[in-house]
Amino acid sequence: MAEPAKVDPQEHYATKADIADLRGDMNAGFARLESKIDADIADLRSETNAGFARLESKIDADIADLRNETNAGFARLDGKIDTGLAELRGDLKWLKWIGGVLAAAVLAAFVRGLFLS
Repeated sequence: MAEPAKVDPQEHYATKADIADLRGDMNAGFARLESKIDADIADLRSETNAGFARLESKIDADIADLRNETNAGFARLDGKIDTGLAELRGDLKWLKWIGGVLAAAVLAAFVRGLFLS
């Protein structure tokens, strides 16, 4: 059987000092890692904000283009409606004259029929 290892008390204190050094090194390493992560997050946040700003300006430009195209389309439609209404008014004017002439002819025939019978 193997003999149990004998621990020297001086080694034990040296080990505690080594652990304290290791703890200090780990804390310093974690602090560097945390600052690196914070810097990476700040860069990512900045890039994301810039990307959203570009997207927002593109959407605004697209909306402005769509608004202009819609206004132009409505202007063309308004012009067509005005032209159609003008033609319809002209046609109605002739229909009024034709209706008036027909009404006069019917009235004349009716009156003639009353007097001739």
